[in-house]
This record gives sequence, structure tokens and C-alpha cells, in this order.
Amino acid sequence: MDNIVILLLCLFLGYFLQRIKIFPENAYVALNHLIIYICLPALALLYMPQVEISTQMLFPLFVVYLLFAGGFIFINIIGKIFKFDRATIGALVLICGFANTSFVGFPLLTMLFGEGSLKTGIIIDQAGSFIAVTTLGIITASYYSSSQPSGKVIIKKILQFPPFYSFLIGLMIRLLNIHVPPLIQDIFKKLGSPIFFLALISVGMQLSFNFSGIKFSGIFWGLFYKLIFGPLLIFILYIYIFGGKGEVVQISIIESAMGPMVTAAILASNYNLNPKLVGVVTGLGIILSFGTVLLWYQVIKFI
Repeated sequence: MDNIVILLLCLFLGYFLQRIKIFPENAYVALNHLIIYICLPALALLYMPQVEISTQMLFPLFVVYLLFAGGFIFINIIGKIFKFDRATIGALVLICGFANTSFVGFPLLTMLFGEGSLKTGIIIDQAGSFIAVTTLGIITASYYSSSQPSGKVIIKKILQFPPFYSFLIGLMIRLLNIHVPPLIQDIFKKLGSPIFFLALISVGMQLSFNFSGIKFSGIFWGLFYKLIFGPLLIFILYIYIFGGKGEVVQISIIESAMGPMVTAAILASNYNLNPKLVGVVTGLGIILSFGTVLLWYQVIKFI
């Protein structure tokens, strides 16, 4: 529960700082750069070598990619119906296609299932969310931030994204089974750990309850997918299509129902994909998810 209190406090702190105007209006950009160039690369180098590959990973691993694929299709259809611009579609795909599986997910899993649930939660977050956001997330952000996207432009933007190199290095360390000394791991952990606080403060600085200039349809449909339709899609696939049972499947469904992923929100803002909408949907989504996750928990208790 301490993490949940800290999460809400950081969101409020960011919102408070931008309201009293002691920092420049775009101060969140500096925080985003710290996250992109220091914290994310450190976390990639810390977690990638620790990923365990086994058949037990399939349900928790694929929930991330199924949720993102569903979000990509859903948001693009809604975007065409309501005539969203490219930046809005890209922003919603990123912040609603990825769930906050660690900073929000871990404390809620512990509260609902006990500490043993973190074994599954770590698979979802490290082998699923982190890899997906550093690959599919970068490709998505690059595609929608370009007025005339091409393979060359997307590849160039991926190569300009520092966490991508860290991801490749971490993957090589894992495949070659190279031992990383505890001292080095501790350094990566300390460099990466501020991401949660910096990211939440950054999102809070962009949070606004002045909805002028933002289409309500974008907020509504983004949150509808993230909190209701996306988890429902995973629920139907895992229970009725794949015939999944047990706590691992339940945890996978609950993780899919978590609020928007803060790292994906930072990525969207860094690529200038409708930052104002990103702040509103991410902030509201995280706050509302505390209630909707508990509702989904009541549903899965009966399967």
C-alpha cells in the first residue's frame, strides 16, 4: 500500500508544481530526458539479463502483446470514426495499449493475491511490458510522430533511442549467460529506480482538468479500452478461447486491467504525441484503475 500512496502523492506533487508555476511550463521535458537517457537504459541492463525463458511464461507473457494488438486495432477504428489526428491516435495506442504492470501492478497484486503473485507479475513486467515498450512502443511512437512515416525514418528514430541499445546489450548478456557482478547490478538499480518518481511527477505536471482543446471522445474511448474493453478481451481469450485456469491466468487478467503505463506515457510525450491528452488520460486512468481493478478481481474470483 505504501507504493500506492507514493504514486498518488507524486501525481499530486507534479500537478501542484505546475499549478504554482515555480518551474517553466515545459519543465516536464527535462524530466522526460532524464528518464529516457538515464533511467530506462539502466533498467534495461538490470532486468534483461534476469529474464527466465520457459513455457510457464506463455500466459503472462502474451497478455502484454494481445492487449497492445487489441488497443492498436480498437483505437485506429475509433480514430477513423471520430476523425482523430495522427498524434492523438498514436498517443492513445501507447498509453492505452500498455498497462502499468509494475509500480501500480505489483502493490495491487500483493494486496489481492499475496507476495507469491509477484513471480508472475515479474514475468509480465520484465519479459513482457518492458520488452514490448522498448520495441513496439518505439516503433509506434516513431510512426505516429512522423507526418510522412517511412521505414527509414522509423529505423532512424529507433537508433536514436538510448534504451534500445541497452535492450540489445541486455539481451546479449542473457543469451550468452554472462554473469553480471552484484556491484554493477546495484549501480543499474540505483540509476533506474528514480524512474517511478520522475515519471509520475512528469505526468502530474502535464495533468490538467481543463479539457479545452481535448476531444472528450479521445479521453472516453481511451479509458474505455484500457479499463474495460481491453481486460474483457483478455478475459474472453484466456478463459473461453484458450481454456486457461488458475491463479497465473487470473493474475494475467488483473495485470491487463491496470491503469496506463507511465513509461509509455513518457515515450508518447517525448515524441510530442498530444502531451496534454497523454497527461489527462494517464492521470485519470491510474486513479480510476484502483476501482476498476477491484471490480475485475470480483469477476475473476468466480472462474
